[in-house]
Amino acid sequence: MTKTILFTAFVSAILFGTVISPTANANTNLVVNGSFEEPNIPSISFAVFGSIPGWITSFGPGIEIQDNPTLAFDGDQYVELDSHPNPGNSGMAQTLSTAPGTFYELSFAYTPRPGVSAESNTIEVYWDGSLVDTLSEDGIGLTSTDWSVKTYTLVSSSGSTVLEFRAAGTPETLGGFIDDVSVVVATFEADIDIKPGSDPNSVNCKSKGVVPIGIYSDGSFDATTIDLSNITINGKPVTEAHGILHIEDLNEDSIDDVVIHVNTFDVCAATTVVSGTEPVTVAGSNANGLFEGTDSVRIVKR
Repeated sequence: MTKTILFTAFVSAILFGTVISPTANANTNLVVNGSFEEPNIPSISFAVFGSIPGWITSFGPGIEIQDNPTLAFDGDQYVELDSHPNPGNSGMAQTLSTAPGTFYELSFAYTPRPGVSAESNTIEVYWDGSLVDTLSEDGIGLTSTDWSVKTYTLVSSSGSTVLEFRAAGTPETLGGFIDDVSVVVATFEADIDIKPGSDPNSVNCKSKGVVPIGIYSDGSFDATTIDLSNITINGKPVTEAHGILHIEDLNEDSIDDVVIHVNTFDVCAATTVVSGTEPVTVAGSNANGLFEGTDSVRIVKR
């Protein structure tokens, strides 16, 4: 068995509905039973089910779970959708609890079945009925599974979203495998500038003032919709000193950016260096997901 991470895609899904801030933690997997360890079946065996915890059969004979710890990507079990009996092409679906307008990262492991051609290993991925990708890799010459992690950024259009996988190759019960399915709130990499226009961003911890932090918008991230209630610096919650986003075009690119003002005490409490330069990560959420960005501060007095 081999494992690689080789594919990342940003998929522009259809966006409808009211935009709200996400409430899910970035590490919370919305998918139930994404590694297909339930139900537990005997080792080195397979079984076909009409439904399993978290998943239902969307068409075809059912969801085929296979148990082989040496072949699985995660845990002991994985799924094949070219299920028994023949012709075996099937689909499986799960309805996720999502927030309208929020971006999510979908990831899963896929491998062609060893010894089987690409025409038999085809699997389609759907997000709320829209085709996200078609996977079709050649297993000829493989003696074991050859897993690769596929990652996509998608947007939800409502409070619930259906994730579906469909076998779409030659239906002869010899198809590709899926394992370790995950959907989490997407995290945007934001451009952060502590004390905009200043270098080396000196902070005097004896001061009772505030430290301005610039957060830049771009084509995919809108800083003007940041939620001030959950801003952190190095994981520590901080408060905007004035309770508002200060909107201005910091880099003169005709896109509104924001400045937040954080009490100097809070910035110093989030750092550890007694004197000198330390990287800091500013994180939070906006209307479409989570964000984080890194800059540095130079502590001059502690």
